[in-house]
Amino acid sequence: MPKELDPTFVEAYDEPARRIVDLLYVWFPTSDQEISIANWDVPITCTPPETPGLPPFTVPMQFLAIPFRRSEAHTHFTLEIDEIRLELPGGDIMVRSGATPAFTAFQEAAVLGLFDEARIYLYFHDLDSGTTIFHSDWLLADTPKIDHLSIEFHLQSGCMEIERDMPKGVFCEGCLNDLYGTLCGVDPAGHTYVGTVLENSTRYALWTDLDYENEFFALGTLIMDSGPAAGAARLVKQSFMAEDPIEGQIIFHHPLPKDPEAGDQFTIVLGCNKTLSQCALRYGNRNNFRGFPYIPRPEVIV
Repeated sequence: MPKELDPTFVEAYDEPARRIVDLLYVWFPTSDQEISIANWDVPITCTPPETPGLPPFTVPMQFLAIPFRRSEAHTHFTLEIDEIRLELPGGDIMVRSGATPAFTAFQEAAVLGLFDEARIYLYFHDLDSGTTIFHSDWLLADTPKIDHLSIEFHLQSGCMEIERDMPKGVFCEGCLNDLYGTLCGVDPAGHTYVGTVLENSTRYALWTDLDYENEFFALGTLIMDSGPAAGAARLVKQSFMAEDPIEGQIIFHHPLPKDPEAGDQFTIVLGCNKTLSQCALRYGNRNNFRGFPYIPRPEVIV
């Protein structure tokens, strides 16, 4: 006869899977500000449990619905310490200072160094039972990776305080902003050119009616508007001007998918080499330059 299953086992097996949501509570000790978000599609209100390093939560707290991604917590059993990676979307987030909320962009907050001394607390919330448990707390390990769509944090456990690099930030000569992005502030409409393909053009290089100085279009993006290669976009490697006849040549990093024909139209948007001089002279955007051109390179520091 087949052996009967333990009723306790059957009951546990039939229990539906629980819905667990990640909650993040970010506390800024210096300014006494806070951020609370939930990896869910609606806000969650709960009272977090007793948490090491934080005063007790006496009233329920609302965690805003902002879906995010995080890696698994990696624990090392050598001299390494725990680490986790967290990716938050771009856009505005509510930062509370006491009972006063204010909205700021994630990217702007990171650029201003708001997260540098922050402590990030991770909780697990059970939607079915309403129970919230504390999982772990983290510190920012290095400079966040920022673009116009998201911001990625590399977090490590509090043990990192004993081996923190000084300075923590990486200072470089080139600007860290994305051209035409929110932090850059330059409008691409004023730096867009329309041209025509001339004879003898190939998939690798175009002869055009644009006769600007050498390397004017270097690092720009060219988009074919008509012809066999219509819709193709390519990064410009180099650009030159010929004097006789007066016409320009644009060379790509990667060839077009099809050979262009004379008379094809294209649009080209200027690029940026991340230097202070080009930012100031070409774009008049010195105030938004985010680089460190006056810091000596490591090999010349004594």
